[in-house]
Amino acid sequence: MKRLLVLISILLVLGPAAFAQNKGALQIVCNQSGAQVFINGRLMGTTAPNIALLLPAGQYAVKVAKAGFLPYDTTVNLSSSGTVINVNLVQPGAPPPPPQAQRMNTLPPPALLNNFSISVQSNVPGAQVIINGNPAGTTPFSSQVPVGSYTVLVRAPGYLDYSQNVLVNGVVNLQANLIPIAFSLSVNANVAGAEVIINGNSAGRTPFSAQVPGGSYSVLVRAPGYQDFSQNVVVSGAAQVNANLQPLSYQLNVVATNVNAAQVLLNGNPMGQTPFVSMLPPGTYGLTVRAPGYLDFSTQLTLTGTQTVTATLMPSLAGWQLSFPESFVNKDLKGDHAAQVQVYIDGVQQRAANGQLAAGRHVLRLVAGGLAFETNIDVQAGKTYTFEPTLGLMVR
Repeated sequence: MKRLLVLISILLVLGPAAFAQNKGALQIVCNQSGAQVFINGRLMGTTAPNIALLLPAGQYAVKVAKAGFLPYDTTVNLSSSGTVINVNLVQPGAPPPPPQAQRMNTLPPPALLNNFSISVQSNVPGAQVIINGNPAGTTPFSSQVPVGSYTVLVRAPGYLDYSQNVLVNGVVNLQANLIPIAFSLSVNANVAGAEVIINGNSAGRTPFSAQVPGGSYSVLVRAPGYQDFSQNVVVSGAAQVNANLQPLSYQLNVVATNVNAAQVLLNGNPMGQTPFVSMLPPGTYGLTVRAPGYLDFSTQLTLTGTQTVTATLMPSLAGWQLSFPESFVNKDLKGDHAAQVQVYIDGVQQRAANGQLAAGRHVLRLVAGGLAFETNIDVQAGKTYTFEPTLGLMVR
């Protein structure tokens, strides 16, 4: 009978031991095509009508079965020299075949079973190497395998699988470039345009979104005038960080040395009275301290930490002068007529016929010879007041 042998190289029958150097070819010569071949209970292929399996040397339970035929079972001791089993499947009720000695002879290793080196390198050290569905080792990987076709898969956590079919008929070197699995990472903040820093590197501004490989990340969100927000996040799927930035604030103290309860204004807005204490965001402010009868104290300050402002208010002033109507002037008196009149303001005699006084209410008293005149006056800053006495004569 002309036999067609289909050589199937099985790397792992019972695990990684298939890569051991001591292997042998188990050839099954069958009278039926499409029969299933089981080795130690595991389906290894089908006959066409014959099959050859490359297995590590050892003892195996062999079963050949096909629907409509009685199964064939046997046990073989396989050596590196190889073994041939003749299988004649018969239908139930058919006359038994003539006696035929089962041939289990050793064969020289076929030339097709020469071994060659296959090596796998990867950009991820320690990545798992899987050959024909069976774990074979980790990168960097190297082993001797028989001639044949192989599916090589390289796998590592957080990376896409790398898979390649190779035909081994000589030395094979594979370089597996694993691509990280990417997930969506988004960062939102209550401050638009806040800077997003990932693992110490500036990544963009809020609202932020990017595709990143799975792993652990340190996310920092920063904006001027706000406290930094930081969070560690493990990305194993779509991840989102919501940053609630808290404004920075510093203490501002305002003290008026010579006026109690002076009004404090910031950028033109009333904020309170001296002594004034408040927590404010950092920035530049226009400060005004104001009190009736005093000139405003104004300054500009840049708040970058706790700051105290001491204000000394200057009284606001008005001008005054003493004048006489021409009709009342004594023409016979030579010299300075004003010198003949004494001017008292709040009980204090003035040494000149003009001067300045603070805004507010004052008591004015004029004394000329035996005559005295007294009145209350309300003075506004920036104005000039003329004290002009008038004389009248009453006859009774």
